[in-house]
Amino acid sequence: MLIDGSDSQVATTALNTAKLLGIQLSIQLARPRSEAAHFAPSRDPAGTASLPIDVRPRLLYNPDLKSSHFFVPGLIGIILQLVTLFLTFLRHRA
Repeated sequence: MLIDGSDSQVATTALNTAKLLGIQLSIQLARPRSEAAHFAPSRDPAGTASLPIDVRPRLLYNPDLKSSHFFVPGLIGIILQLVTLFLTFLRHRA
């Protein structure tokens, strides 16, 4: 599952939802099979029981979910706009 990570809050929610949906679907598939056969329907490479669906979400554009990459440049732009506005106001007043 590919998730857009440019907005870290939305990406975190999407990541958690994707994992939860994968686990829920995996349990729904595994429960009837394991109850009927009395053994784990799927195993990992080490041989231990695992869920049949393995969800591997990938975050694009911001894999570490660092909001500073997007927040700090925007904040610098807003500060520059305010300084320009204040300087214009002071020059006009004098």
